[in-house]
Formats: sequence, C-alpha cells, structure tokens
Amino acid sequence: MFYAIDGASDLPKLTEFTKPSSLKDKIIRKLGKPIITAGDVHPGDVAPVMALSRSGRVTVFPMVWGVPNRGLTQYQMPAEAASRIFPESWATRRCVILSSYYYQKPDDPENSNLYAVQPKGSFVCYMAGLYVLPEDGFPHFLIISRKASEDTENLASRMPVVITETSHWLDQGYSPERILRQKPPRMIYVRARVQGRPYYA
Repeated sequence: MFYAIDGASDLPKLTEFTKPSSLKDKIIRKLGKPIITAGDVHPGDVAPVMALSRSGRVTVFPMVWGVPNRGLTQYQMPAEAASRIFPESWATRRCVILSSYYYQKPDDPENSNLYAVQPKGSFVCYMAGLYVLPEDGFPHFLIISRKASEDTENLASRMPVVITETSHWLDQGYSPERILRQKPPRMIYVRARVQGRPYYA
C-alpha cells in the first residue's frame, strides 16, 4: 500500500506546512530526502503528518514513513498489534496522515490491477497513525489498519483506519478504541494508473 497527496487545495492543513522550520531543514539536510507535499508517497518517504505539538496545538510535521521495530521497519500495522507493541505512542503519540486517496493491490492474485481508494463524496482521505522518535532523532510514523469495510472487502481483507473526526484521534483524552468501534466512512475505488516507482502491497 502507498498513498497520494493530490494538490494542497483539498488538504487545507498543508497551507501552514509551507512555512520554514528547523525540523524540515534538518530532515532535508541529514536524510537527503525531499518532503513530498504533492504526488505519490511510498514507504521510506518523508511526508506531512498532523500531530499535536508540545503545547497541544494541532500542527503539521514532516515525518518519515516507517517505524523501526525489532530489526524490521513497520509501515502499517493492525490496531490491536500497534496498541500492544507501541503502548506509549498509542496513548500519546497518535497522528493523522494527510492524503487524497490510498492505493491498494487486491488480495486476489489473479487481479494484477492497482486501485485508488477514498471516502465517497470526498477528495480527502485522513488515515490514523502512530509516530515514534527513534535514535536518529526524526519522527517516524506508521499507518494503522483494520478489517475492510463492506465497500472494500471485495478488494482486500484489510484497509487503513480512515477517519473523519481528526481531532478525536489526536485528542489524548479520547479513547482510540472508540474510533475503531465506529463504522468507517463509505468508500469508493477505481482502477489506478501509476508510473515510475514500483508499488507495494
């Protein structure tokens, strides 16, 4: 799975991300990677992610997609596993991934197509995530997944946790389990054409 940011106009929080910051400069200088604010975002890329600042303000930060854990790098993880493996992040370091839609390869091995998936009637697809601060000093995030909804179960058995109330997911006083018990928004998907970089299941 990977996802797309299709223009800042549909993601108003991205407008504040254009402001200079020491973290952005440090990531670009130390990692030698651009920060992707438009186009496809792949595992290992640096992308804008919404989280709470130290003062409790909702802010957009540059983060690396992929959380090191036990010698591996996790890009997405079932919610029940994430709450157990990253309990501190589950409680206090939740984040929202800003996207327009995500790409999904079907579970059916006979279907080699790739599909773009997004909430019905919306050009914004907010995905729930967690972030950690590993030894390199840069924030790293992963995407939380859940059982597929009725709209996407014919495509794949799992899907990202797509949310509409981003403030609830970021609120440390709000139980993330309550969000996971809610039905995801109605979803639609269409066949996608992706050129250049390979895609990830």
